[in-house]
Amino acid sequence: MCNQSTAKTVDNSGGSYRVGMGFNPFREQNRSVVDIVMVVFAIGAALALVAWAIFSG
Repeated sequence: MCNQSTAKTVDNSGGSYRVGMGFNPFREQNRSVVDIVMVVFAIGAALALVAWAIFSG
């Protein structure tokens, strides 16, 4: 279990939750062409699998 004293010793950022270790959802998002291609490919693959499941005899 994580008690309050343990949580205080883990946070060395001076009280700000936007700095330190871990995922920061407030950081600037940099999208590239590769990101868009991967998303389009994943959606296309999912639609192809659904069509295969529906139309395969």
